[in-house]
Amino acid sequence: MPLRIERSALAKQDLFEIWDHIVPNSQKGATRVLGDIYAAFSMLAEHPQAGRTRPELGAELRSYPVAGHIVFYRHSASILEIIRILHAARDIGPDLLAE
Repeated sequence: MPLRIERSALAKQDLFEIWDHIVPNSQKGATRVLGDIYAAFSMLAEHPQAGRTRPELGAELRSYPVAGHIVFYRHSASILEIIRILHAARDIGPDLLAE
């Protein structure tokens, strides 16, 4: 049974910002990227160990690359918590992942 997906307030904001950044150039492209990200959420809910561990960025944190972005998440026995979705080219440190 897949984990229940919960998105942090920052993750929700990240999704809006990704859309807003891409849509002026291509609504189809923005739809595709967000679709890929949501598909990754679903896959991670089924296979939460798929991402690599990121102890240097936070306790029990994992990351999974998708569509030029990195999904940062934690999971428990029943919940997949999406922490952030950040562009892969960013210099990502623990400060960007603080809740």
